[in-house]
Parts: sequence; C-alpha cells; structure tokens
Amino acid sequence: MSMSAKRHKPRPGEIYTVQEEGETLFMVAERAYGDGNKWTGILVKNPRAIPERLLKGEQLYIPTEEELLSIVPSAAQTF
Repeated sequence: MSMSAKRHKPRPGEIYTVQEEGETLFMVAERAYGDGNKWTGILVKNPRAIPERLLKGEQLYIPTEEELLSIVPSAAQTF
C-alpha cells in the first residue's frame, strides 16, 4: 500500500475516500477499527460498495463503534 493510503486513515463517524484501487472493506475496517472483521458494518452503511473491490475516489461512511453495535451486534465485539 502506498504512503498516501497510510496517511489517510479512515476514522469512525467520518467519510473516507478510497485512496487506491485494490482496497477492500476488510482493509478499511482493519485500519479504522483495528479489526478487519468489522467490514460488514461498513457495508451496511454503504450498500453500493463492492467489499472486495473498492474504487479509487469512492466515498464510504465509516460507522462509529456505537453504530456498529446497532447494525451488526457481533461486529463491534473484539475477540
């Protein structure tokens, strides 16, 4: 992943703009929450996103941890 993608960390409660072709929702969730398995919560808030193939410039709403609990109860838990 390029340095530009690392500088633009997705933050819960904000809009994230995909930096590179090839990013996935798993990768975004891993950087936003420290847990890639929370990608399903991002998908619920961004139903048009293709989880394994995000487009450069695509904008995604990154739900807060509280929103994750209400969307997918198991998604906000860390094991």
